[in-house]
Amino acid sequence: MQIITRAEAEAQGLKRYFTGKPCKHGHISELWIKGGCIECQLSKRRAANAKRLSAEWEQYKRENQHRFSIPIMSRQEAKDAGSNFYFTGHACANGHTTKRSTHTKQCYGCRDAKRDDYKKRGLAQMYDKRSREKHKEKIRAAMKIWRSHNTEHRRAYMKKWTQENREHRRLYKQANRARIAEQTVARQERTRQATPLWANRDSILLKYKERQRMTAITGVLHHVDHKIPLQGENVCGLHVAANLRVIPARDNLSKNNKWETA
Repeated sequence: MQIITRAEAEAQGLKRYFTGKPCKHGHISELWIKGGCIECQLSKRRAANAKRLSAEWEQYKRENQHRFSIPIMSRQEAKDAGSNFYFTGHACANGHTTKRSTHTKQCYGCRDAKRDDYKKRGLAQMYDKRSREKHKEKIRAAMKIWRSHNTEHRRAYMKKWTQENREHRRLYKQANRARIAEQTVARQERTRQATPLWANRDSILLKYKERQRMTAITGVLHHVDHKIPLQGENVCGLHVAANLRVIPARDNLSKNNKWETA
């Protein structure tokens, strides 16, 4: 990110400037001409959202207290009832007054503490990565089935998330212009390298005009997709008309860089 003073930014008509020095809270981020660190604004928004969610959760617990009450029972009673946990009302050796596993007798508080310790030391991430690598195909198949059964739910969730996070996305783009510019240039370079000399530019242009027409007719954003991705896992396609198709943006984004042979 280019270093520029506030006076120079004002002279150029810019809204932000970057000194390369941390603000009073330690953020090395762009600053508004009118005053204020962009990263500080994002941090305040995150804290406000966390506080709001915490208040909503506490209110929900108060209104639904009957759902959180745990009857006191012994392990044997829990086994007889077919329950996966039991609650004695007494603290464990580490002072946790929580449920315990019927199968292992482990306290849920101890389990959570162990998990948090794993996260701090990076062990949970390591084990999760090993598990994902080991069951990669199984996870991929399960996610494909889930996506096919929850298409409308995913669309509704993404639409709601986009509407609720427009301001956050705008601030993120403003604070990360250099990264976004680098990604854009990298994409353009991959496209240039994948375009052979014999490619028909007019035919490629027709695909992009078709995208505009489909978006205008349906009211749904469409993308020009590469059937064989330019940078796939096992194969790389070309930027030619025969490898292009116009599909809804949501289908293109969910496809990512996979080659759908079916």
